[in-house]
Amino acid sequence: AQGFPKLRRVIVTVPAGPSLWSNYDKYYGHQRRYRRAGLRELAADLGWRVPLCRHFFHTLFAPAWVQSRLGLARPVRLRAPGAATNGLHHMLAWAMRWDYRCLPGALPGTSAIACLELPEPAVSPPAHG
Repeated sequence: AQGFPKLRRVIVTVPAGPSLWSNYDKYYGHQRRYRRAGLRELAADLGWRVPLCRHFFHTLFAPAWVQSRLGLARPVRLRAPGAATNGLHHMLAWAMRWDYRCLPGALPGTSAIACLELPEPAVSPPAHG
């Protein structure tokens, strides 16, 4: 935070659900998958407050868990949707927005989001003179 003197909040997203570890995590250089409690502990160790910490992509959790339990590899190549799949892409984006807005953040998801806040800086009294 020293390089950013006005910094007060940071939004982080992390892979969640240690039970979902797969080839996808290795390929993309993930070091771990987090639980919300672990994310809160890390923030507390750094002296940050956590006013928001929740999961998202809840509807992907069960299929990812089954895939992980069966030892199936996840596809790692990302491709932009083509014109033929645009409608499907928009439908999935709508479903993921619904997932985030309507399902409780405590429900397991494949990712977690947290807002980390620095403690308020101590205010020095004005100098008299």
